Amino acid sequence: MARLPLTALQVFEVAASKRSFAAAADALHVTASAVTRQIRSLEERLGYALFDRSGGTIRLTNRGAGLLPDIQRGFTELRHAIDAARHVAASRRLSVTMLGSFLQRWLLPRLASFQKLHSGIDLRFSTSPKLPTLPRPILTPGYDSEQAAGRICVRLRSLMNGLCPCAVRNM
Repeated sequence: MARLPLTALQVFEVAASKRSFAAAADALHVTASAVTRQIRSLEERLGYALFDRSGGTIRLTNRGAGLLPDIQRGFTELRHAIDAARHVAASRRLSVTMLGSFLQRWLLPRLASFQKLHSGIDLRFSTSPKLPTLPRPILTPGYDSEQAAGRICVRLRSLMNGLCPCAVRNM
């Protein structure tokens, strides 16, 4: 399967929305000739012109205008997929703040069993010289992160048997 010309497609989308190769070049932080080369390579790959170039102006051809909404939809889907992947990674991170002595003497020796049960959780510990004062976990709303973090908080608290208040925050 041939690779998609993502750079050329992005250049096409920007040039079409700006209606100018020079404005697209400024927006993309490249030269106008780089934009022209990307558009030409995409046109060669497709086998038809995307823009009418005349008198220093450009305008989409009928085929270019027909292609643009599909390209925009595709990039929107890619952005959503990247955002979702970023959110999933962030929802797997759990930060816990506690007394340093509690972490060192009680939790660290028991941590291996917790990690076996929850290997997909990225645990982060920080210590404080004072007892944390959060009355409940601070959870980021969203894709199952609240539910998952809530289960982990319950598991951590049961693991600690209520011996030490800790602040649990889903990052």
